[in-house]
Amino acid sequence: MATSTPVDSCPPPYQYSAVVAGTVSNGATSLPSDFEGVDEASLNCFDRCKLSMARWACCAKFGRLGLAALGRHRKWLMQVTTVWLLISMVFMICACVGLSSNGTVVKNVPWAKYDFTDLNNGSVSTVYINLQAARVDNPDGSSSTILLSDLEDTVENQPEAFTTAKDCGDATTTAEVNLAFTAMFHPLTILSVYERVNHDHGYHKLEAFLGVFLNPLFVLVSLVSFDKRCYEDIHDLDSPQSSVSASLGVGFVMGMLFCVMNYIAVPVLFLCPSPDLPDKRTSTSLDELEDGEQKELESGSMPDYSSTEDDRQDSKLGNLEHNEKSKSDEEPSGLF
Repeated sequence: MATSTPVDSCPPPYQYSAVVAGTVSNGATSLPSDFEGVDEASLNCFDRCKLSMARWACCAKFGRLGLAALGRHRKWLMQVTTVWLLISMVFMICACVGLSSNGTVVKNVPWAKYDFTDLNNGSVSTVYINLQAARVDNPDGSSSTILLSDLEDTVENQPEAFTTAKDCGDATTTAEVNLAFTAMFHPLTILSVYERVNHDHGYHKLEAFLGVFLNPLFVLVSLVSFDKRCYEDIHDLDSPQSSVSASLGVGFVMGMLFCVMNYIAVPVLFLCPSPDLPDKRTSTSLDELEDGEQKELESGSMPDYSSTEDDRQDSKLGNLEHNEKSKSDEEPSGLF
């Protein structure tokens, strides 16, 4: 008649597989680990380093934060989140088109648009700007494109316009740097989110959470600065001879959508807990176990992993001495 073994008496890997989202001996809620039975020695150096950091107290505690109900559906949640972030990356690429100085691109994907109306004759000149250049469409149908870095020189005799152009130029320069770095590093953040699908632990959760939180933060700071200096302040250029009508363009909206989509994913990454890692010394493959331990595993009699390594070695030495003494007692004395 088969007997059931209490959960608390099982070695860590069996303990984790026995409970899906239940309570283990220390009272904490745990999920089955993705690294049960994995031989850590077979992992590459980078993955071993991540596993080592995942066992740090800060990563382990952060990984446990969240709702167990979400943790049970972690894999498909992380798959959906990965696709969601990939879509947001498309919006980021559209926003980065604002780094082009081509006049046609500036007009089709502007970050802001200004209509300057001459109050004397009613003619309208339209100016499109992105993070790199400005395109001017004149009332007679002609157009010209100028780099924002050269725009200050064209209005240097107009103090108010010069100040506004300089402030807007500073905002676009900051936005250029932040968008370029985000476009380069955000794909790595998406990869860290995808790693939570099949190989999740506390470090992966912390890495994904910080990446998705911080990357759009830099973009958001740039958007706020652009909105203040290149949109709101532009109304200061109104005069008795002309009026200015400003509006934000497609490039700005794409950058804002990128930020919004990422911050929607932040609570999902935070509230979805990571499974605890098995104890490091139990991540040994069956081939590396001694013959006696293999037989015990195959027969269902599991070795005691709850003791320390030194205790196990002492126990083995004691058993070896006992076996040798028994053999010596069984041998004939040679008197007959």
